Amino acid sequence: MNFNAFFSFIAQYFDEVLKDSGQYCFGLEDTLKKLEMGDVETLIIWENFDLMRYVLRNNQTEEMKIIYLRTGEDKDTSIELEKVEKMRLVDWFTNNYKEIGKSK
Repeated sequence: MNFNAFFSFIAQYFDEVLKDSGQYCFGLEDTLKKLEMGDVETLIIWENFDLMRYVLRNNQTEEMKIIYLRTGEDKDTSIELEKVEKMRLVDWFTNNYKEIGKSK
């Protein structure tokens, strides 16, 4: 993407923020919620965003859980959880963007 196209995306985002149109979101929780609903047309994310996406399984209940941690952060839990998948969130978005929100 060239600089002019990138600047255009950023300018459009801030125009929506200034208009208070509700046609924008920011922050991990709001963004993931909008993605799952299929309400995101353009996602802008920093390539070096250091958040990891973990898929964990409780071997007692077979329940799957997804958590997001910064690199080096550790989640303390009293229940033994099996790590099923670990991936940088940026890479997960890159690999799954076509499927996110399609089930809704």
